[in-house]
Amino acid sequence: MLYTPQQAQEKLGIKPSTLRKYSALYRVHLSEVGNPKAHGQRRYTAGDLAVLQQVLSLRDAGVPLGEVSARLNVTDIPPEETTALVTVSEKIQSMYEQIAKTALMLADQEREISNQREQINTLVSRLDELESQSLWERLFRKRK
Repeated sequence: MLYTPQQAQEKLGIKPSTLRKYSALYRVHLSEVGNPKAHGQRRYTAGDLAVLQQVLSLRDAGVPLGEVSARLNVTDIPPEETTALVTVSEKIQSMYEQIAKTALMLADQEREISNQREQINTLVSRLDELESQSLWERLFRKRK
């Protein structure tokens, strides 16, 4: 399967400028479609995405961008493993998205619970006031 630059950005979770920069810096590690000749339409293979994901992982681990290329040469990934890595990466991305949705939903529920708690406290306070008034009224009537 070939991915458009936009699909690659989404799968990798990066900005267009980052994809362009890393595609240029590490073009020797990309396929022919991931590194087209002048004015060619760029597409990315699963292997290209795995290379770029590895670049991101190395960057996140603190490896300077100038040293990433040397590490990519040492750690080339066989094509059959590349597809599996991309699939795992896609699953992880999907899980992150689901976690983000769940976090938003939980935040909404927490706000609703807080609002309900305030309403309950207001009602309890009002009930206490009414009970107190009722007790005074009963005491007052008994004395008459």
